[in-house]
Amino acid sequence: MQAGAKRWAVVAATMLAVAVTAVSPAHATGGYGFNRVTSPGASSQGVGYGYGWVGLSGPGVNDPIVGNLFFYDNSAGNAADHMDIFNPGYTYPRGWAYGQFGGCAYAYTFLNFYLESGSPHNGNCTPSYAGMAKADLFCSSGDWLCPAYGAYQDTLRVTINQNCPAFGNVGAALFGPSRATASSPGYNPLGTIPVNWPFDVRYVTKNRQWIMGKVPGFQFSAPGAPAPDLNWVFVPRGCV
Repeated sequence: MQAGAKRWAVVAATMLAVAVTAVSPAHATGGYGFNRVTSPGASSQGVGYGYGWVGLSGPGVNDPIVGNLFFYDNSAGNAADHMDIFNPGYTYPRGWAYGQFGGCAYAYTFLNFYLESGSPHNGNCTPSYAGMAKADLFCSSGDWLCPAYGAYQDTLRVTINQNCPAFGNVGAALFGPSRATASSPGYNPLGTIPVNWPFDVRYVTKNRQWIMGKVPGFQFSAPGAPAPDLNWVFVPRGCV
């Protein structure tokens, strides 16, 4: 085994192991009302969703990941995350995303939601960033890593300068009206990226605290997932 592969094996072995209780899979599609993320065993896989997780996007649908919902939320005692969905029949869900995001958002699919109740727990909403330019939502100046247009289309390859923690969420406040001054400790830890490893940057948060991107040739495992299939993660800005 090559040295790089061994290092990733060590990283994978030390990633958070989540003790889970068997839950009957619920094969269903989300609808109007209060929806939970489906279990890893009942999940579909595609762009922005996978085993026990659904990505949230901004400033529009099918845009960069701004957070994730998990069936096993390891920052909430492994409880299942939920979303109030208000637009059934469309391609992408819209509504209030609970869990460690905690705000109105677009999600990448209806497929990985299970409708628990036809009554939403929150009011109908549209994300505050809807229709916003990426340069306004994400960092676009004041940092060499921030492109003028807010988010890299094809990512920018950089190098991790220390053993760096990766997270699944930084919270809705970093994409809301106070995004330039809000801060976040990071939520849903997913593992560690070794020092000197390459990292592909998609954007830097407006407060210049977090980088969102992916590790070339590597996927993270959502908590409790049977296999890795999560690409996009948040890392502290100081790691690059």
